Amino acid sequence: LWSGALTKAEVFRLHPTKVLELLGTQPEHIALELPSATGNVVLELQRTKITTDDFSVSTANKGKVLEHMPGLHYRGVVRGVAGSMVAISVFPDLVMGILSDATGERVLGRFDQGPKGLHVLYHEDDLLARSTATCFTEDDGESYERSKLAFEGAPKTTRCVRYYWEVNYNIFQDKGSVVNTVNYVTGLFNQSAILFDNDGIDVTLSEVFVWDVPSPYTQTTSNSLLTQFGVTRTSFNGDMAHLLGYGGGGGSGGGSRSTDQY
Repeated sequence: LWSGALTKAEVFRLHPTKVLELLGTQPEHIALELPSATGNVVLELQRTKITTDDFSVSTANKGKVLEHMPGLHYRGVVRGVAGSMVAISVFPDLVMGILSDATGERVLGRFDQGPKGLHVLYHEDDLLARSTATCFTEDDGESYERSKLAFEGAPKTTRCVRYYWEVNYNIFQDKGSVVNTVNYVTGLFNQSAILFDNDGIDVTLSEVFVWDVPSPYTQTTSNSLLTQFGVTRTSFNGDMAHLLGYGGGGGSGGGSRSTDQY
């Protein structure tokens, strides 16, 4: 299942009873052990809340707020590995996450095709193909002084930045349902949020809007998709708005809106 994309990988089978037990008890702290051919990896994790209290899910087809179980989301470290960062999200039939340390990133997720419950863990360096995604946000051309880039250990921001995520039709087609789509992007949000958290910035997800019918975002580049997004989505529930899709070749940002390729 993985040999066409990777040089090596670890394969796991999800234990549904254990997952339901975890979702039911929702422990504040867990130690998740991942067996490996080179030695077991233990993740020390703390539960985190990634959504606002009024978080909602809506779709283009029905145009109304849907009830959604957001799953469990954890962040932490690899035991014994200084400077490591981990984000893990747990859903009834899916566990997804990233493990980051000095060697790079390892990715945990479910096989798109294969027996139910089968998951794969791999290192990014073992991918046979490399991502060609590029940041298309314009550079203002101004240089930075060393003092501006120095980290002074400032406390976290007191205000939490709320994100509105709009999911393009191609992701919905790939995931097969609104539930699968929302699980995927909320798990993705948990992974991206650890980067902000590491810099002392609190971020939460205020709304996910899913295009479960063909969307107006038909352009093929990130900049042109950003233009379409700005024209189409003139207001949104949050401080920042992201359009997520599989096209465009990378990410682009402008004002309070941006586009991202996943």
